Amino acid sequence: MSLATGEVDSIENIKGLLDIAKSAFASDFAEMTTDEVNSKIDEAFSAATATEIKKEWAKRQFYLMASVNASAAAKNILGLVSELDPTGVSGVVNAFSQPICDKSTEFPAVKELN
Repeated sequence: MSLATGEVDSIENIKGLLDIAKSAFASDFAEMTTDEVNSKIDEAFSAATATEIKKEWAKRQFYLMASVNASAAAKNILGLVSELDPTGVSGVVNAFSQPICDKSTEFPAVKELN
């Protein structure tokens, strides 16, 4: 299966936008996290490595936001379908599709490779 040229261009555009967003997040990392976390990363790693760690953290945050948004969209659709479903099955599906609360994500331990 191959991708059409327009699809490849769209994928490359999305990757480019993600790279720009990751760089912006890394530049404002102290504001996006805390001064303490930013300082610890800057002290423990070279500037280039610290920037890559910050970009990777940004990517994880973007994916987390995307999954939350997708969950909200699915919930809205299931809610609408359950209004039209006389059997109540979609209401049960909707109830079990709610996200489970989890602990706050801790910043992962990383070591610089030489």
